[in-house]
Amino acid sequence: MLNPYLEKRLFSVPVQPVLVEFDANELAAVMGQLTGLNLPIGETIRPFGFAAIAPVSPAIIRKINSLPGVRMVHSNMQKHVFQLPIGDAEWFPTSESRKMLEVEDAIQQGFTGEAVKLGIVDTGVDVTHPQLLGTEWYSTISWPAREVLDENGHGSHVCSTAAGKLYNTPLGVIVEGVSRSPLISVKCLGRGIGIGFTSEVINAMSVCFEKGAQVISMSLGSEECQGGCEVCPECRMV
Repeated sequence: MLNPYLEKRLFSVPVQPVLVEFDANELAAVMGQLTGLNLPIGETIRPFGFAAIAPVSPAIIRKINSLPGVRMVHSNMQKHVFQLPIGDAEWFPTSESRKMLEVEDAIQQGFTGEAVKLGIVDTGVDVTHPQLLGTEWYSTISWPAREVLDENGHGSHVCSTAAGKLYNTPLGVIVEGVSRSPLISVKCLGRGIGIGFTSEVINAMSVCFEKGAQVISMSLGSEECQGGCEVCPECRMV
């Protein structure tokens, strides 16, 4: 079937990139059919059964949708963080987050998160910052290059809030994240202002899963879905 968001905008543009969802057990058969149509196949997220296809026409999208083994065809939508780039001074005071979430009470009861690996799917991470040293990092940005650094700041802010190490800031404020979980940062939003595509987001989720993350944090959305629906690829994966 066609994703309702894609169906609504199917004829709004001459061509558009799509994401094909299929039964993971039918990978070889579906990929063979897509190859037989001479389609420009991009990244394939094998564990979860998705393949990215470069921009194609509405007629080709309908043809893909009719192939055996295809569950749904989605628009490979643009995703973005919920704020513009921020500076270092605006993201490292995590002491306020601890107060808001009443973390001290939880830690005193033994809930530190140390045994829970945490994945952050966002704009990357500044691994040179004292709060974030030792963070495991990856990138699923496919072009113009596999960016890793966090030029936006949002991902570093989320990482430091979630599990930033104890740090005495230059302002004399002692800060620490709300947990002591080991971190995995996967950058899927970049290109200067925190933009990515659905295929890069679900690929990042797949990387977190493969690297052992037990909880995945995503602070992102699109014009059509802000999370929690039943049809977007990232919502379906959750």
